Amino acid sequence: MAIYIITHKKVNKYGDDNYKLLQVGSILNKENFGKEYLRDDSGDNISNKNKTFCELTGLYWIWKNTDDQIVGIEHYRRYLSYKNNDPISYSNVGELLKSHDIILPRLTKVPSSVKYAYSLMHHEKDLYLLKDIITEKYPEYVTDFDSVLEGHSLYICNIMMCKKEILNQYCRWLFDILFEMEKRLDINEYDDRQKRVFGFLSERLLNVWIKHNNLNICEMKLINTEEKAYTNFTSAIYKIARYVFHIDILQLQVNRKFKIYHNQ
Repeated sequence: MAIYIITHKKVNKYGDDNYKLLQVGSILNKENFGKEYLRDDSGDNISNKNKTFCELTGLYWIWKNTDDQIVGIEHYRRYLSYKNNDPISYSNVGELLKSHDIILPRLTKVPSSVKYAYSLMHHEKDLYLLKDIITEKYPEYVTDFDSVLEGHSLYICNIMMCKKEILNQYCRWLFDILFEMEKRLDINEYDDRQKRVFGFLSERLLNVWIKHNNLNICEMKLINTEEKAYTNFTSAIYKIARYVFHIDILQLQVNRKFKIYHNQ
């Protein structure tokens, strides 16, 4: 078993020896983080796609280059906690997966529908193209795709723990869809944030895949190691701006100007 901490910068490893550091986008970063870090530019990899696929370059590397029976994927600043805010241990994961298919962060509630929230933060047309591809390649998933987008909750961050055979099945489905999406979607006019589209879409797709395959889910508390005292306050302001006034503060920070969103 291994729990891979996906990171693009030097961090302190948390948890026991089963936690491994995986530097993503390695081919784009000439800095050598040291022997303790695995790199996503070895073996069969898509490291060069990190600016558009985000943490998925790490997921792809784990899928193609590891043979662990159980795998976990967490972020350098986010981890799953079993109790007392401590990182979940090897023994906890193994025990929980005896009665569950997958371990995920607790559901995140969405004030509006998942589709509407995506349209406020990103380009709604991406979802229509995504549905076209799913309809062509995996028509049996279309009903579940619609259900997730019309819903009001989401498992976020692409953080998960499961048996490798489940991860393999998911990755075959996920990357088949996203690589086709990459061929058809023109992102030349997208800013740097919106070019991370395939990472954004994958969070929605994970929920579709879980729903369709009726997986038995164990939810865990998600700890953010960089969370500040004012996080809850700023999060509330962000939600009000996004859902009431249709102003995306994150986009404002990127563009240094207001950008008003609407249903396209």
